[in-house]
Amino acid sequence: MREDGTGVAVEDLARGVRWELDEASRLATREAPRFACEAWRAGAASSVRPLGAGTARLEGPDTIRAVHDGPGGRVSLRWILDRDRVRLLAEPDTGLDAATGLTLPGTFRPVGAAGVRAAIPLGQGVLHTGAGPAFFRPLTISGHGDGFTLSVFGALAARGALAVIAETATDVALHWEKTDAGRVDLA
Repeated sequence: MREDGTGVAVEDLARGVRWELDEASRLATREAPRFACEAWRAGAASSVRPLGAGTARLEGPDTIRAVHDGPGGRVSLRWILDRDRVRLLAEPDTGLDAATGLTLPGTFRPVGAAGVRAAIPLGQGVLHTGAGPAFFRPLTISGHGDGFTLSVFGALAARGALAVIAETATDVALHWEKTDAGRVDLA
């Protein structure tokens, strides 16, 4: 991570895969209503804005705090490196400029890979290869209905995979989209 809180990367040393967080998928809002999923669509004229640069500082040997004051609102993130994972905590801010929604974390992409395959918790599971036309399919938790069944999704590369798990399913929605440009977003 750079000093401005951008340039986030996770490296799997055992498998030789580096995952970089796509800055275009890091979004925040202080105006979009809860579960107003259409506002999060790529290119939508809405109050959902890029998270943008901020400031990052070490809080301990395994913890970085990044504070972003972007057009979508103020966001405070704590990145904690554990033995087997990276935990990301969004911490509330009660100020007038606080963000009320954000992509957490955004879309990680494998460096050097042509595209990303995605494991989506829809019904019994969907393996999306990135093929096909553009679409926008936001999902909220709903068991085996029209939403996701588990608050987890995965990105797959040729030599490894990266799972994103929401430890608390409250207020969680999965942003799953393939843009007209062919970019697949999972956030």
